[in-house]
Amino acid sequence: MTNFLLSEYFSFGIVASILLTTWTDLASGALDGIIAGLVVGAIVIPIIQTPDALGRSLLFGLLLGLGMAVYQLLRVSQVTGASLGSIINSLDGSTGTIVGQMILQSVVYILYAVLAGAVIGVATTVPDRALKGAIVGVLMGAVVGAFFKWILGVIGIALDPVLFRLLTGLLIFGILTAIVGR
Repeated sequence: MTNFLLSEYFSFGIVASILLTTWTDLASGALDGIIAGLVVGAIVIPIIQTPDALGRSLLFGLLLGLGMAVYQLLRVSQVTGASLGSIINSLDGSTGTIVGQMILQSVVYILYAVLAGAVIGVATTVPDRALKGAIVGVLMGAVVGAFFKWILGVIGIALDPVLFRLLTGLLIFGILTAIVGR
């Protein structure tokens, strides 16, 4: 009888562990999907419905992206010495780890600045549609992000969180464009 109870408790523990892993994947995927869906929904739906919002979002996005690119270039050049050759040379070899990570972070920050500028541009043009798009994007992002993270977990592919948000954002962009597009 004792062996039966121990094996029953162990089986409950195994099932709970499997369910907890699945729940963790779903919850973290939904959270990352909400972040991506908020930005993508606030940009995509108003741009499709109001063509004037595209120009302003591009303007603000490019201005903020350019400003962030200049700032990141100054930040990276302080580490390597102030020449482009030393930056390119530092990407290879033993000294390349710090500068390589800084350059990858710079690309991510520039992308975030462009997206933030696009959201600001759309929000100043059509704030009501930007809010509606953000709400739809959050709902769509939670579902798509959770499902996408769960599928990747089942397949056994682990992605960097930034790359996962980028891919989830592209997936949400495709879905919202297919639904809202004419």
